[in-house]
Amino acid sequence: MVNQLISLSGMLLSAVSILLALSTEDPFVAAFVKALALLIGLYTLGFMHKTGMIDNK
Repeated sequence: MVNQLISLSGMLLSAVSILLALSTEDPFVAAFVKALALLIGLYTLGFMHKTGMIDNK
């Protein structure tokens, strides 16, 4: 249950970061937020793989 909440919060944080990047005017801020969203997404996928939520069979 806790693992699912952590994964869900990571995915939501990544989605909100992408929406923030799309709504900003400054290209440097947009690039930074997109990179942050990518890192959060990769960390979330790694966490899901480590806890067995994603099966690579």
